[in-house]
Formats: sequence, C-alpha cells, structure tokens
Amino acid sequence: MPAELSVSSDRRGGARMGIDRETTLRVDAVPMDAQVENLSPMGFAIVTDAILEVGREVCIGLPGVGSRPARVVWIGKGQVGCAFDRPLRPNELALAFRGDVVARPLVEMWENRLPSPPPVEQHRFSYRTRFAILIGSTALLWLIIGGLIVAAAT
Repeated sequence: MPAELSVSSDRRGGARMGIDRETTLRVDAVPMDAQVENLSPMGFAIVTDAILEVGREVCIGLPGVGSRPARVVWIGKGQVGCAFDRPLRPNELALAFRGDVVARPLVEMWENRLPSPPPVEQHRFSYRTRFAILIGSTALLWLIIGGLIVAAAT
C-alpha cells in the first residue's frame, strides 16, 4: 500500500505522510508489532499493544531506510507519538515504507562493530602555572621586540 502525503495543520507543523502500515517497534531490544499511522521528519504516530510511557526510548523499523531510535513524547486516543532522536533527512523520508525490508545502513553496521577509542587523558595546567606562562611569554616577546628596535637603531 503506497504512502500518501498529507499536510498537517497542528502545532507541530510540517508535512506528514499517512502510512497505515505494520512495522516492528523495539522496546528494550524486545520486538513488538506496531501500526504506523503517520510519519514526518521529526517523528511518527503508531498504534501498538506495547505498554509505553512518555520519555521511553524505542527503536522503529522503517522499511527502505533502516531502524531509527526515538522517544515517546505523547500517549492518547489509542495512539503513541514518538520523536526521532535525529530527524529524518528528506531522502530517508522519501524512501520510508517504499520497501518491505528494514535494512540497516552500512555506516551504522560498521559504527557498531568498531571499538570505541580509549578516553584521552587531558593534562591541564593549574591557573597559577598558566598565569606564569602568560607573563613569561609576554616578557620574552617584549625582550625580542626591544632587541629588534635596538638592532635597527644601530
């Protein structure tokens, strides 16, 4: 069933795609069935039997795009509204629900496989040491300028 574009007039604004398609919603990595009612770059509305609360982190499968993390922002009238952690790009919105398979982009797959780099230790000088370096550098600079002036005068 193709998605249709509809224009929203609510306070959130922006174009919404009427979807009315089934997908998988993951809550704590547990897959659950959900019916996507509409989709926008900022989020989506679903109907699901999952027991959710506002603020809960979820992950939705978007056939043709991949799975995307989101957060529940409202619950009511038999629907659950969620906001994406990162808005969908226009090309992702155009591809969403155009296919039947939720394929994870290669970049995400590689990012998840690469180990995180070790934390870098930052050594910071104390304020007293920083002040001494500033004063010493300033004095050295003035000595060089003075030496250049004396050398140019002779």
